[in-house]
Amino acid sequence: MTKHTLNPILAYEPISPKSPEPLHAPKNLMTKEEVERDALSRIDGWVRQFKLKNTINCDFPDELIKMFEMTTMIVREIIDYCIENGFRPVLIT
Repeated sequence: MTKHTLNPILAYEPISPKSPEPLHAPKNLMTKEEVERDALSRIDGWVRQFKLKNTINCDFPDELIKMFEMTTMIVREIIDYCIENGFRPVLIT
């Protein structure tokens, strides 16, 4: 496992057994242990995918920094195109 932190990756609340449909359940369908295991797995995936040393500091590989800068430039170009053509760009994060 890589060095990481779970705070505040996911909130845990046990689900009520009377919830009618899982998609509309007001609480988490997973146990606390499943949530933690899923979060650790996701973090490990990010570390491998982006070649990170860990998820605590900002020591990013040069390749990832270049990719971020290129992606930022593309998004700016899309926004400029939208504005120039009378569109109202909407960014959802």
